[in-house]
Amino acid sequence: FQAQKMQSIGRLTGSIAHDFNNILSMISGSNQLIQLITKDNPQIQRHTETISKGVDRAKDFIRKLLVFTKSQPIEFKIYDINELIKEEIKIFKPTLREDIFIEFAPFDKPLPVNLDRTQFTQILLNLTVNAIDAMPEGGMIKIVAEHKNFDADAIKSYPFAKEGEYACISFTDTGKGIPKDIMDKIFDPFFTTKQEGTGLGLSLI
Repeated sequence: FQAQKMQSIGRLTGSIAHDFNNILSMISGSNQLIQLITKDNPQIQRHTETISKGVDRAKDFIRKLLVFTKSQPIEFKIYDINELIKEEIKIFKPTLREDIFIEFAPFDKPLPVNLDRTQFTQILLNLTVNAIDAMPEGGMIKIVAEHKNFDADAIKSYPFAKEGEYACISFTDTGKGIPKDIMDKIFDPFFTTKQEGTGLGLSLI
C-alpha cells in the first residue's frame, strides 16, 4: 500500500512539476524582456531582479520534485568520498552562520564510492540546513567518513543492508534533536515542521 501511495504521489508531482516549469519559463522570458527594455531604469531593475530570484527558487523546487519522482536523470561516477565531502564543505562553509562550526574527519585512505554527485550534494546540504535550524544558538556539525565491513551479524542490526564493504558517513550535530512522535514521518514527502519548508529534504535521501 505504501509503495502504491508513493508511486501515485510521484506521478502527480511529476505532472505538476513539468506544467509548473513551463509557466516559469514564460515568466522568466517575459522578465528578461522587461529587463532589456528598462535597463536604464534602476527602480524597475530592482523589481525584475527580485522576480529573477523568485523564479530561480521556484526552479530549484521543481528540480527537487523531479528528483523525487525520478524524472531527473541520475549519473553515477566513482568518487573518493573523502575528497568529495571536503569539496562540498568548501562550497557551503562560507554560507554558515558565524556561530555554526563544521568539522570533518576523513578516513585515513581513499574511500571510493559510486554515486550521483547532485543527489549526494542534496543530501549533505539538507542535513546541514536541518542541523543549522536545530541550533538557533549555535553549535557544532561533525561529519565522519569510515570504512565498514558488514557481515552476517551486522545485518541483524541493519536488515536493509547486504553483506560487503561499505563507505559509512556519520553526520551529527549538537542541536535539540527530533521529537520521538514525528520520528517515523521524517522521510515522508511534503512532511515538514518548518513554516517555509517543502518537506522534500529527507524524502530525497
